[in-house]
Amino acid sequence: MQVLAYLFLVPLYIPWLLICLGFACFGFFFPSKRGRLDLEEVDRRTTVCKVLSQKGLITQQEYEFETQKVAAYYDEQTFSGYLFIMKPVIYALQMTTYFDSFLLFLVKKWIAVHRFMFYQIEKPKLFYIRLAAVCVALAHGVGVCLHQFKKLSQMRLEF
Repeated sequence: MQVLAYLFLVPLYIPWLLICLGFACFGFFFPSKRGRLDLEEVDRRTTVCKVLSQKGLITQQEYEFETQKVAAYYDEQTFSGYLFIMKPVIYALQMTTYFDSFLLFLVKKWIAVHRFMFYQIEKPKLFYIRLAAVCVALAHGVGVCLHQFKKLSQMRLEF
């Protein structure tokens, strides 16, 4: 089932990731605002972990680790980039159970990477560490780009 979800999801998601990569490349040319992330905002927003927690697929402890410890590690722009990139995945996760096992697998690897970062226990495979680093860089670049668009639209409203 996990392989079927992977074979179905990846071809649909690749064009979206390429679009996001373009936004991220654009965002890398601008200075980033390393503001702290409001953890209440994280709790209010719909994330992959929130949907998995609501479905009972991750424990409350894992959900709190993600929304408190991991979220506090990243900045506001990275979080907004993550929400933008993951919007189609979150929507699919809310509407169907078809992708649950595949996304649960990825979330467990994400949690393992961060547990290793914070507590130096159970080192995950290097592939997952690198994948997490690339995902965070992509999300940050997209978040910076979104921040620039937001600033531009606010400037236009002032005129």
